[in-house]
Formats: sequence, C-alpha cells, structure tokens
Amino acid sequence: MQVAEVRKCLLNVRQVWAVHSPESPLNLSTLMTNGLEIHTFCYRFILAHHNKRMQRSKIDAQIPSPKEAEDCELEDEVVVGPENPVAAAV
Repeated sequence: MQVAEVRKCLLNVRQVWAVHSPESPLNLSTLMTNGLEIHTFCYRFILAHHNKRMQRSKIDAQIPSPKEAEDCELEDEVVVGPENPVAAAV
C-alpha cells in the first residue's frame, strides 16, 4: 500500500468511528474505499507497524551509541607496558 492509500484508509476508519453509537455499532466487516474490510486493514496496518519497529530496533542494536563508541576509543588508546607507567599502575 502506498502512503496516500494508508492515509485514506485511516481517514475512512476515523469517519466510521465518528458515527458509531450503541444503536449503530461499528461493523468491522464494512468495506472501505480500497476494497478491504476494516478489520483486514487494521490487522495489516498494526502488523506492518510492528515489523517496522522490530527492524529499527535490530538496526539500533547494531549501531553503538555515542557513549559506547567513546568508551571503545578510550580503551584502544590505553597502552599497557613499561613505556606507559600510568597504564601499568592501573
């Protein structure tokens, strides 16, 4: 689905929600403008959003934070040995 189509569907769901009442409940089998039923669109929308978030979290887990990158740089700079008495004392 294109972004514009998703926005139209979300608008359609909002419009249907706005007119629902106890006398005329929201029917999840109602067809939307793109031919999908409301429940099918909502399920796919939520699933796609969840998958996108999971992919982002995997990517974020692979990229070190600025603090972690700074710590790694500091560890690489420390030379232990007789030529560096401060590092040898630690």
